[in-house]
Amino acid sequence: MKQLHTIKFSLFLICWLCIVQLQAQVVKPNASQLIDLESFIEERLATDKIPGLSIGIALKGDLIYTKAFGYSNLEHQVPVNLNTVFEIGSVSKQFTATAIMLLVEQGKLRLDDPIQKIIPNLPGEWLGITVHQLLTHTSGIPDYEAIEGYYNYRNRYTPQEIIQSAHSLPVDFEPGEGFFYSNTGYFLLSMIIEQTSGLSFEEFLGKEIFDPLNMTESGVTDPIKIIPNRAEGYYISKGELKNTDASNLSSTLGAGGVISSMTDLVKWENALNQNEILDKDAQDKMWTKGILNNGEETSYGYAWSLGEYKRLKRQSHSGQMHGFVTHVIRLPDYDYVLILLTNRYQINLSGIIEKAMQTFIPSLK
Repeated sequence: MKQLHTIKFSLFLICWLCIVQLQAQVVKPNASQLIDLESFIEERLATDKIPGLSIGIALKGDLIYTKAFGYSNLEHQVPVNLNTVFEIGSVSKQFTATAIMLLVEQGKLRLDDPIQKIIPNLPGEWLGITVHQLLTHTSGIPDYEAIEGYYNYRNRYTPQEIIQSAHSLPVDFEPGEGFFYSNTGYFLLSMIIEQTSGLSFEEFLGKEIFDPLNMTESGVTDPIKIIPNRAEGYYISKGELKNTDASNLSSTLGAGGVISSMTDLVKWENALNQNEILDKDAQDKMWTKGILNNGEETSYGYAWSLGEYKRLKRQSHSGQMHGFVTHVIRLPDYDYVLILLTNRYQINLSGIIEKAMQTFIPSLK
């Protein structure tokens, strides 16, 4: 009887796993379903005063759907397209973390290196913090963005001024004792990349990531440089859309200073799937949850938020600058990724995310 019960349970488990597998399959929507999705997005753009939006959905690294809406520049009525260049905000952290891991693979850096070994003249309270703790937001270093605000990304700062700003507050906790999202940590990681490689942050990303992947529309933000296809950023003031200045790299570096297009971000996603930049062990480490000193897991790896989306494994990150919002959501068990790029500050895109997810994975309804 016990053996029969075991067999029945095993059959049930196999059937249940098959059902879950089938339920989560990505499908190709028909024309009517795509019209419904696109009508929904157009309604949200009008209601929420979003100037422009680019959406892309990739499966196994290949773009299976993309659509551009609205304008990259309202004054000149320039439509958004696949090559429109957006500021991607904190999605930049993926490139910063990858650059750090490349230096580790090259033997130029260790994840357990104390940061004062690389960056001189740090505040005494920050001594002993490691590269790993900066990557996982477990350093305890205060977030200078919370002090200065998004608007200050348009200003020019020296690295020492950024450090002084963060040091104006005491540490949030002792290293490894907690988790608190800190842009200061990723600014410091950019400094580590520069100190270790002998190249500027921009030069290192170009040499090691953008050029090898032919990401010709990616780089770093610069308010005075001529950047082809650059989208203008906008924000709402008293109910009306207003222009905002481009961000200055000196105020953000690897915390949020990368610019890119839908075309290039799909190339990036394909490279992640194929381990083209990092070896598999290093890539998997970036998608491993951080662990605090007491053994408790966080929900963050190296520049990726890690969790679940309706019981499916999720790797994601959002980005926001003064004028832009970006989302990248990966469902790795199905090699599925959703990318959203917009040129409006402080906008909630959750409705569009849900609609897009349900259109391509109908069981999520």
